[in-house]
Amino acid sequence: MKTPFACVTFFDPDRVLPLPEGMDFEGLTRYLDQAVPTVNLPYAIKIRGTFSYVKTRSVPAQTRPYSRLVEVVKNQPTFDSRPSKWWSFLLRALPKRMRIATSSSSWVWEQGRED
Repeated sequence: MKTPFACVTFFDPDRVLPLPEGMDFEGLTRYLDQAVPTVNLPYAIKIRGTFSYVKTRSVPAQTRPYSRLVEVVKNQPTFDSRPSKWWSFLLRALPKRMRIATSSSSWVWEQGRED
């Protein structure tokens, strides 16, 4: 099996930071940009909480011949959930050359439901 990209970690936090309530995604990314010691390293950040609204997306199952990821994500389904407990890993991408093709943000979400 070939995997074009994978990120795996056994999560063991170095720091614990309290987050202000009522923060949207843009505010969270600004907060995290200031909290990390350098933007030149990858980070795994785990967030636990109850969110009033969560919108996620998922790449559908693929069959041969496999399409390029940049094409597949154009038709990926999205899911809405309110309110919900979620955990999330945010992966800090390195400078632009390592960012996922579908994201202009340097923070990329990997969601998982906890409740």
